[in-house]
Amino acid sequence: MEDPDPEHVQVLSGMPALRKLRLQGGELWDDAPPLPPQLEHVYLHRASLDQVLSLQRMPRLRSLTLGYSPWKVFPPLPPHHCGLEYLNILGTRRSPTDDHILFSLIRAHSATLQELRIWTGTCKPTNAVMSRYCFYDDLGPRLAQCNLRSLKWLVLTRSSPLARKGSKEELSHCDKACKVQLQSIVDALKQSGAETAVLCSVCHKHRLKQSDFPHDDLLVPGLHHLPEGRLFRFPSKEIAGILESLERVSIPSSDLIQYMDQFTNLLKK
Repeated sequence: MEDPDPEHVQVLSGMPALRKLRLQGGELWDDAPPLPPQLEHVYLHRASLDQVLSLQRMPRLRSLTLGYSPWKVFPPLPPHHCGLEYLNILGTRRSPTDDHILFSLIRAHSATLQELRIWTGTCKPTNAVMSRYCFYDDLGPRLAQCNLRSLKWLVLTRSSPLARKGSKEELSHCDKACKVQLQSIVDALKQSGAETAVLCSVCHKHRLKQSDFPHDDLLVPGLHHLPEGRLFRFPSKEIAGILESLERVSIPSSDLIQYMDQFTNLLKK
C-alpha cells in the first residue's frame, strides 16, 4: 500500500489471514491506526508512531524493513514474541543523539537476528543538507554490545549511484573509509564472539546478488498473488542474470518484456 488513507489501513484489521504487508505513507501520520498483530513480514516507510510501536504486539513477526518513521526506545520483547530474523533499517528521522533508539531495536531482537542491514555512510555529515546520509559513530563496538549471537550477515547499505554525486559520494561511500569501517566492525564483532560476515552494498554488490542470503530484500510492490513464502525469498542465483541486464541504462521494450516473462516464470516455480 502506497500513501493510503487511515481508513484504508483500518481495513487491514479485518484480514486475519494477512501475513505480509508493505506500507509506504506519503506523509507521517499522527493518528494512523495500528497494524494487525498476525503479520510475519512487514515493510514500513513513513509510518505512524502507533504503527511502529504495534510491531511489539506481533508475536510471529520475523522480517522487518523500517524507514523514516518516528521512533521510541524499544523495550525488551514480550515473552510470546518469536523475535526478528531479518531487520533492514532504511533510514531514520533522528538527531545524532537518538542513535540509542536504533540500538534498542537491535538489542530487543539480538537473540534471533540473523541478517541485519543498516543504511549508513562511511563519513560523518558536515552540514544540515547532508545530514540525511546517516552515519553511526563507533558502529562496531555498539553492535558488539548488542550481543548478536545469532547474526550471520551484516550489510551496510549505501545510497544509490544516482544519489552519490560530487561531495555526496564521499559521504555515502568512500572506498578507503569503507574498508576502515568494515574492518573495525569485523574486529569488534569477533571480540564479542559473533561469527558475522560484514558486507558493503557497493563493494560487495555482486556477492550480495549471487549469495543465498536468508532474505534477499527483493520486495516487489503489487505481487500480492504470490504463494506463501515467495514474496521475501526469491532464487537469487537464478535471477542474478536478469537483474544484471535490467541495470543497463537503456533496455529495448521487447527485451524488457522477455526479462519480465522470465522473472515471472521463476516466481511461479
